[in-house]
Amino acid sequence: MRGRLGRSLPVKLSLTAAPPRIDEQTLVVRGAVPRTNLGGVARSYAGGHVGSAIGASLVKGLNPQPGARAPDTRLRAGDVIAMRLPDAAIDGGDSRPGLKVEGNARVVMLAGNGAVLEDITVSDSVVQVPPHSAIIALQANGDTAEVTGPGQARVAGWHDQSRVVRLAGRSALASGCVIHMDGAAARRQVGWGVAADVVREAAAVSTRFSGPVRCIGVVLRGVEARLPDDLGIELHGASHVSAAGEPVEPVVIQAGARSILLFAVRADSPGGAVSVRVVQGGARQVSGVFGADAELDPVADWVAELGLVAVVARLRAASGDGCAIEWLPAEDG
Repeated sequence: MRGRLGRSLPVKLSLTAAPPRIDEQTLVVRGAVPRTNLGGVARSYAGGHVGSAIGASLVKGLNPQPGARAPDTRLRAGDVIAMRLPDAAIDGGDSRPGLKVEGNARVVMLAGNGAVLEDITVSDSVVQVPPHSAIIALQANGDTAEVTGPGQARVAGWHDQSRVVRLAGRSALASGCVIHMDGAAARRQVGWGVAADVVREAAAVSTRFSGPVRCIGVVLRGVEARLPDDLGIELHGASHVSAAGEPVEPVVIQAGARSILLFAVRADSPGGAVSVRVVQGGARQVSGVFGADAELDPVADWVAELGLVAVVARLRAASGDGCAIEWLPAEDG
């Protein structure tokens, strides 16, 4: 007797979550489970609006399918969640999705090429997602904790020891700014890292500030020149403040092998974004960029007195009640 199976079989395939397992006296559960909060520890979460288990458990409305969700979906202060939108290149419709934020949070939205589409701090608001947004990052109570610097001005930015969140291969989230690397590897894991490791392989590093700045500091290693053009420093959205006809010379603070160059700047337009691009290569390495909405002389005194690490605000030093997030799909037109 011979038999033959047809191309179609009356079989139904049901996908279920993997069962838990025991690993060294620890029960490892698959899927969405209640989180354990550790005091003083900020974390990052990578998800997507097409079904990531951890993303669906932390952002309401991501997964339209019924399923288990963690009972505590509120992000603690300092927590960062990053979402990638896979259809950013063709996403140009008039009807826009949004993010509903309950509490205080910093919301950053990037295009596929790393351009910053939105970098704002919101409180109990609905933020519309701009067209062609590829990455959305949100930090609970971000940019609301540390107010530091002369005259209570917040010194935003980063240095080589700062903890930052890599959002993509060429973009990272820092305190009060977004870092973009030219010539860096395109594929890296999303998560916390040290700024020195993030920018090490980049040919140029751009820092875009989310708030107004009147003084900008650039930290370099292996430099001898003093003029911005000779150092490969480019200013976008602002211009240097100097006497008429006089060359732009920074105030230099030497800190060991690092040279901290401070410039007074003026924004080209009120409320406009200001960014600094620094080319590195050979012996010249970028070790940090920071900015403050304060005059140059008080910032110079403060950096010289307290040191760079104490001056620049920390991304992880956020405090508050956290926030809850909900994804609001675009309405069908």
